[in-house]
Amino acid sequence: MFGMCSALKIWCMFFRLVIWAMIHISHIEDLMYYMDNACSYDTNPVLTYYAPYDSFYPSKQVTLLQLYNEVGLPHVKSKQLFGHALEIIGLYVDPSVMTISMSVE
Repeated sequence: MFGMCSALKIWCMFFRLVIWAMIHISHIEDLMYYMDNACSYDTNPVLTYYAPYDSFYPSKQVTLLQLYNEVGLPHVKSKQLFGHALEIIGLYVDPSVMTISMSVE
């Protein structure tokens, strides 16, 4: 029942366990997360084919998606982004020019 005040704590502890598995079992370094979003970086990513989305993604990202599949966590293609600049939880992050900005809207 997600109406309980402890539901958020339970979700965060579960997702923290998933992230722990990614770092310590799958050996994904520099994995950051917030609530149900995870991100990382790679200065020279190797792209790997991910069949369920019929797309190529960085290897770290494919490994994360495969673990999500193993534990039954849903995910959608529209949130699987990668590039030199990204929108992360509503902030536009561009490390090339060292800026973080927010939409005028």
